[in-house]
Amino acid sequence: MLYLYLILTGTSVGIISALFGIGGGALAVPILYTLFPEFPPQTVISTSLGMIFVNSIINFYNFTKKGKKVDKKLAFFLGLSAMIGVFLGKKFVMILNPLLVKKSFGVVLILLAAKTWLAPASHHSEAHWKLTLTKINPFRPILIGFLGGLVAGFTGLGGGAVMVPFFMVFLKMPFQWLSIYSNFTMIFATGIGALGFALTPFPGYINLPLNEYMVGYLNYLVVGLIFVGAFFSSRLGIHFHAKIPPALNKKLFIALLLLLSLKILVS
Repeated sequence: MLYLYLILTGTSVGIISALFGIGGGALAVPILYTLFPEFPPQTVISTSLGMIFVNSIINFYNFTKKGKKVDKKLAFFLGLSAMIGVFLGKKFVMILNPLLVKKSFGVVLILLAAKTWLAPASHHSEAHWKLTLTKINPFRPILIGFLGGLVAGFTGLGGGAVMVPFFMVFLKMPFQWLSIYSNFTMIFATGIGALGFALTPFPGYINLPLNEYMVGYLNYLVVGLIFVGAFFSSRLGIHFHAKIPPALNKKLFIALLLLLSLKILVS
């Protein structure tokens, strides 16, 4: 049954990550805390990052098959700064109290929900926005990528929940481009983050469920089972992404963040 729960979690993650562009960590992390209360936050975070890494690759591939291509200059600034941010976030989580890390995750979700609610939707057309890309100050995507990576390494969110509101506010990015840029950036952020946790020696005296599948702090069996579910549901999320009106998508995203934050804070 545990394996089935993880596959079903992956199915939900695949839909939500493609629909909202958040990587699925906002859903996976609370579920992992519930299914594995014995796991230290570092294991939950690293496992979430590993799952988001493979899931973001799938989502990005599916978007490119539909003709979506990212701007190379913008993608470079986002990806590079995200890798630096996740490296620092991982350093912080290794030295902080586990309960503080959990509660910080819940608070971050509430702040992101508020930020998303207040963020004005971009009314620019795709053509107009592409023309303005050359005029974007590089500091903005660098800061967005860094903050997204920092939150990814610290909470396991994947950074997408941070970057999507910032894409809307600071880059005036149209709704239809939010998910592809978010998934692209998370490939770099979560890949580096998961690798860093996997290379960090895990205390051998701590006995955890599925302990034989640990590499450093990363549980690769959990990552694999969630990936199986996400692999088959990612296209469904992309289909919904194209069908659901931006205003409704935004409200659903806010509701999801609030529900998950309450689950973390009251547990």
